[in-house]
Amino acid sequence: MSKIINVNNAKIFDFMKRLNFFEHFTDIELRQILNQHVQIHVYENNEYIVKIGEMTISFYIILSGSVIIVREKIKDKIIQLIGFIKRMNAETLNE
Repeated sequence: MSKIINVNNAKIFDFMKRLNFFEHFTDIELRQILNQHVQIHVYENNEYIVKIGEMTISFYIILSGSVIIVREKIKDKIIQLIGFIKRMNAETLNE
């Protein structure tokens, strides 16, 4: 099961500002999102973040490591594997 950790908010704020997704947000809006909605989770290897059929309203940003998205269509017997890797030195976030 994932655990929630505390990190340096200034470093997370700087990281969020560099992401294209947040380019139209003001600094005030980004700080509000960071202070009210951001949680940093650490997952173990091979741990599921979300399983097929589960509802989530979360937005995930991968700070380090990799994620494999697996979707299986049993009817057509098609399995899609999409790999996405976004790396960042997680240790620098804790300084």
